[in-house]
Amino acid sequence: MGTGPPRPARVAVALAAAVALVGVVTALAGAPASAGATTRPVSLACRSPQVGAHPVAAEVTVDLPASGSVGRAVRISRAALTARLPNAVVAALLADGRDAVTGAGTAAVSGGGASADLALTVPATAVPGTGELTLTSTGADVALTATRPGDLVLALGEVTFALTTTGATDGPPGVLELSCAPEPGGSAPLATIPITGTPVTKVPRPTATTTTTTAAPTTTATAPEVPVEVPGLTPFALTPIDFKIVGKSTMAKLRSDLAMGPGEMRTLLDAKTGDVTGDLVLPPSAGYFVMFGFTPATSTVEFAQDGKTVGKIVRGVLTTVSKVTIRLRDVKVAGVPLDVGPNCRTATPAVIELTSGPSPPPFVPPRLLKPLYGTFTMPEFTGCGAKEPLDSLLTGLISGPGNAIRVELTHIPR
Repeated sequence: MGTGPPRPARVAVALAAAVALVGVVTALAGAPASAGATTRPVSLACRSPQVGAHPVAAEVTVDLPASGSVGRAVRISRAALTARLPNAVVAALLADGRDAVTGAGTAAVSGGGASADLALTVPATAVPGTGELTLTSTGADVALTATRPGDLVLALGEVTFALTTTGATDGPPGVLELSCAPEPGGSAPLATIPITGTPVTKVPRPTATTTTTTAAPTTTATAPEVPVEVPGLTPFALTPIDFKIVGKSTMAKLRSDLAMGPGEMRTLLDAKTGDVTGDLVLPPSAGYFVMFGFTPATSTVEFAQDGKTVGKIVRGVLTTVSKVTIRLRDVKVAGVPLDVGPNCRTATPAVIELTSGPSPPPFVPPRLLKPLYGTFTMPEFTGCGAKEPLDSLLTGLISGPGNAIRVELTHIPR
């Protein structure tokens, strides 16, 4: 008899080889060519409630396709924004005695009649004692869909940051808010992408429509963003506040998005301290991923909270920390079931830290809820594989740092 790896290992290797072969055929069917990374200098006019107005020199890097087609997504990937914050901003960050900063933000991009927001993540960065602070943030992948042929001029719009100071100092961390716009004119061109095809008419989503019949008119409307008001808020009492939660996570290794929700976040707010504790309830999500860069895979993803979500509101910025065990089931690769078994999960909970953009007063609770952004590390998987061990395969494909997440909260009146 011949020698070789044990049967479970041979099955996993054969599965990976089959998936890779399908992916090669798919890729040859016409994936768009990449033009590679493009870097452009940008002058920003930034304003902060803490330090006023200051010019900021920045550079934006994006990875773009060489061309596109009408009605097809133009993917913006590997985005990074490097900003050189002036000494006045550095002094404000050092004011509370801390010596490092982390945070999140957004960068608006537009082109070809479409627009999107890049979710920016600022990793922990040491703050120098004097001089400029060079801050590099990375962005989650987004896409624009062109509606007309011709040149799609990708442009940068408003950039916002909520920077949180860190370090070995007692007391709540400081938060510095920055709102920036490119100069001149509030927009800066980044790249030009040729678009081919036939123009299509983009019908804007209506905010309200009225139908007149012989009966009374019927009006349907989308829910506008309204101030969150909690009647009877007592500054020295725990106030229950419930939110609807929806979100999206971009998995770094798979370069694919996972939708989350709609679910609920049931919280208690201490109006005196700004402390928040809560229970997170998320339904299972249907995941669509791309393995090996080109092979489709689907699964059902479940989220189980481990302990309470904890957080704090400081000067209008909400920060939260949640621990979530992630489970996989009903996995299919290129349409073929992959039996991961009933207990395929992360070996440890994923620790998800989120930070909102600054909200205008009153700060407790925020008058207008802003989206929350963050990144997290996907832990290794365990318990996967009903007939052969699949822990290593799934860990290699999915687990790792740099997974971006964006969450929106909508107040649910009681």
